[in-house]
Amino acid sequence: KLEDAIIEKERQSVQLINERAVRLNTTLLHLVYLMSAAGLCLLIMAAFSALALSRSFARARDYRDELKKYAETDELTGLANRRQLLTVLEKSISIAREAQAPLSFALLDLDHFKSVNDTYGHATGDRALHHVATTACSMIRKEDLIGRLGGEEFGMILPQATANDAWNICERLRRKLE
Repeated sequence: KLEDAIIEKERQSVQLINERAVRLNTTLLHLVYLMSAAGLCLLIMAAFSALALSRSFARARDYRDELKKYAETDELTGLANRRQLLTVLEKSISIAREAQAPLSFALLDLDHFKSVNDTYGHATGDRALHHVATTACSMIRKEDLIGRLGGEEFGMILPQATANDAWNICERLRRKLE
């Protein structure tokens, strides 16, 4: 009977160890599930954060491009503004000198424009400036640039254009606008 008591005591000990092992395994399994769920949540949050960051960068790039456009464009005509025209002219001069290529710059000034504003009003004057800009853009080459220097003055950068080429372009534009 002593043997049976020892065996029974050992059996109870083993059963207690097995129950503890089962509880520990269950706890560890729950911990693994919890860690997996937390990892999945972190992964989803990281994906959403990356998407939000990407969209934020795209918006910042769009805002930067829009600001650049405002900084370089004449609001009324949509042409290059004075600052942009002079910046491009400076670069064009350097390129033409280096390549020993012709470059022309034409200055367009609308005669008696003040009388248009005085007689018909500034809204009509603005429409006239817009018309000049649209007409000039339709007559220049892709590589040319026209910009508004201010008031009724416009400048045209004509790369690879000799003085004779520039004269012909300006004369065609003058006749069209006349």
